[in-house]
Amino acid sequence: MSGTTATPGQVAEAVRINTESRQRALKIGLLILAGLALLSIIPAGRLPDYRPGELHGGFVSRRISS
Repeated sequence: MSGTTATPGQVAEAVRINTESRQRALKIGLLILAGLALLSIIPAGRLPDYRPGELHGGFVSRRISS
């Protein structure tokens, strides 16, 4: 900011506006992410309830011994 012709008061005001804008953008971004996380609960609630040992089918886990 030293390369501008702005007065110290104008520089301070620009820094204040920039700080407030960055904080607002961060809050909005986090609120959007929180909203998406809440929306993902709805489809996840329709998944079947599996308990250990209940899965059957062709999947067999193998351990590789060294």
